[in-house]
Amino acid sequence: MAQPPNVSLRRSVQRGRRGTRLWAVTLPVAAAMGLAACASGDSTPTPPAPQVAFDQRLADKVPDAIAEDGLLEVGTDPSYPPMEMLTTDGTSVEGVDIDLATGIATILGLDPEFRSEAYTAIPTSVRSGRLELGMASLSMDPKEELDTNAVLYFEAGTQLVRRKAETDLTPQNMCGYRIATVEGAIQVAQLTTASRACREAGSQPIEITPASDQQAVTDLVVTGQAQGMVTDSPAATFAVAEFRRELAAPGEPYRVLPYGALTSVEFKKFARAVRGAIQNMIDSGYYDAILDKWGVRDGAISKSKIRWATGD
Repeated sequence: MAQPPNVSLRRSVQRGRRGTRLWAVTLPVAAAMGLAACASGDSTPTPPAPQVAFDQRLADKVPDAIAEDGLLEVGTDPSYPPMEMLTTDGTSVEGVDIDLATGIATILGLDPEFRSEAYTAIPTSVRSGRLELGMASLSMDPKEELDTNAVLYFEAGTQLVRRKAETDLTPQNMCGYRIATVEGAIQVAQLTTASRACREAGSQPIEITPASDQQAVTDLVVTGQAQGMVTDSPAATFAVAEFRRELAAPGEPYRVLPYGALTSVEFKKFARAVRGAIQNMIDSGYYDAILDKWGVRDGAISKSKIRWATGD
């Protein structure tokens, strides 16, 4: 499946168009995310976990069109653990992006309402105003034009994951191996280029094996139907942690790109409000607490920035 225009995406592509599903999250953020302070059984109390709080200065930047119903409508595709995924019972969503979006909403005085949508449709929905914020592990390639505003909040690279038995498989040596990846993701193009280089060097090409989503990709490797996979570093870390006996991640992530939270070009002040909320979480330590909770601290940034839509 082709990537949507003007946005470089690494995410998994869902076949067909799914109906919109909503999850309203209105609990206090610290309680909802399991970060509330608690006392230990001994005489030394557990230090309170960092929390987020309403910020009137940032809330004043939220346009009336967004603030009037008290909700922040967030589009996400819960098929990419640990960034966004369904809870075990399938009744709600959780993950890094879910926690961060909930923090943004709280700082801006809003309640988050998460809408499940194929990630390739999220940029269009933000542009049209159907969604107010898009957070779905969307990679922002500086070489690509952008027709939404993007608030940068995380970094991720491409990572190879292999079956432990495939000790010779490395990022520099994938020729002749069966490598799984998500359909339509940026890694398909990367593997295609690498496979062409294998042929030119007189080696066997890479057998590129696409699957519909990240879980399907991981399953191909765990069950031995593929010898390795390439995916974003957070998804790779999550998969290796889940299948420690079967999987390993040789080498370091490469082609590191920022993730962007998408906002409409119509509301520049709102993009600044979102950037301010993210920086608030970074400065307070709440951001690091979220990344630590999900085991993705390697993707942390120290300063949030806005990448404005091309021509804006």
